[in-house]
Amino acid sequence: MKFTESQLEAAIIELLTQAGYPHVLGETIDRQPEEVLIKDDLRDFLTRQYAANDITPGEIESVIRQLVAYSSADLYESNKAIMKLIPDGFLLKRESFADIGIDFEEKAFYDILKALTIKYDFGYPEDQLITLAQKVKVIVDDKAKYTDWSQRDDIKAELKVDLIILLAEHGYPPVDRDEVYKEIFEQAENFKRNK
Repeated sequence: MKFTESQLEAAIIELLTQAGYPHVLGETIDRQPEEVLIKDDLRDFLTRQYAANDITPGEIESVIRQLVAYSSADLYESNKAIMKLIPDGFLLKRESFADIGIDFEEKAFYDILKALTIKYDFGYPEDQLITLAQKVKVIVDDKAKYTDWSQRDDIKAELKVDLIILLAEHGYPPVDRDEVYKEIFEQAENFKRNK
């Protein structure tokens, strides 16, 4: 009996389905036809997979840049090199908040703001992101000085308004400001709860 490529593909799909991996036809995936790497899916995976290691948006982009840098001119060699990365891992220089002149809490707010620039694909100057993160921390610290701040609607509303004004003053692009507020509020609660 001859084993065809079609039979091999069907057998692999069946094995992966049994292992819990869904089969999705390539043309149903939301991406540009020339785009081999599904960057958003990879970003989401790396964010979830390495959350306990505090992976940053910049570090995730570094991994993606490494993958994109492989030439499509020699597809075989590029695929071979990428497949070697899977078991061996990536060389990744960890970002340090001290290197950019901010503290741990400011770095968390910086990461939120940076992640949204990546998610919504807009440019925002790095130095201004740092300044904005520092100002976010000042606002959060001011509101979090009350022990019940996260339970009080008046303080939460004030925090939200102050953040909206701050983002507008700094020309932070018009992303969903509710999303920015939600992310910052959750991070602030985590910090204050664990202090």
